[in-house]
Amino acid sequence: MRTLALFSALLAPFVLTACDSEKEPIVEPNQGKKPSELKQAKKEEMTPEELAEARKKAGFVSPEEQMAEAKALYEKEEKAFVKGRLESYRKMLEDLRGALDSVEKGAAKWAKAKDSDKAFGKFNEGYGADNKDFMKAYRELTEKESKGGEVQVKLGGFISAWENFNGDLGGKIADNEKFAPTLEELRKKLTAIETELDAIEKDESIEAQPPKGEDKKKKK
Repeated sequence: MRTLALFSALLAPFVLTACDSEKEPIVEPNQGKKPSELKQAKKEEMTPEELAEARKKAGFVSPEEQMAEAKALYEKEEKAFVKGRLESYRKMLEDLRGALDSVEKGAAKWAKAKDSDKAFGKFNEGYGADNKDFMKAYRELTEKESKGGEVQVKLGGFISAWENFNGDLGGKIADNEKFAPTLEELRKKLTAIETELDAIEKDESIEAQPPKGEDKKKKK
């Protein structure tokens, strides 16, 4: 009996070890975090300048940029039109200065005449006919005031003011306090147009667009 008890005592550790080895290890389940618990990386905020640069690199063109590019292209084409006709534009401005000079000199004479209105009427027969011819040439040159871009804007402004000026002329116009200032203002407008023509002529990036048929004549 004593021998059996001793054998059982020696065998007990091996039995316990075998039982423990048969047990599966306890593994804690991998519980994922809820989306709300995950830490989101903060998005880097871009300055307006950085955003514009990023869009530019990506090939994005804003409506404003498209409009600016179209406007620049249009104006360059209009300047090319004017550059191909600089001689005609300058001749036209010269004629307009001559018209203003003739009115200024005539007004002093009309005021001294016995019949001022009659003196003006005689002057206006030739002056009115010349103006009619001028307006016809002006509309032909500018293709009915549709060409010329900024030059035409300035020129059109002058023509409107000049026509109003002509409508106010009369035998006693020299006595009107607005007569001299108006003449000065009209001459300033002509100077501004001449400055614009000079800038177009000096701009080497603008290639002159001559009137139709004019380039063929030069080649011959």
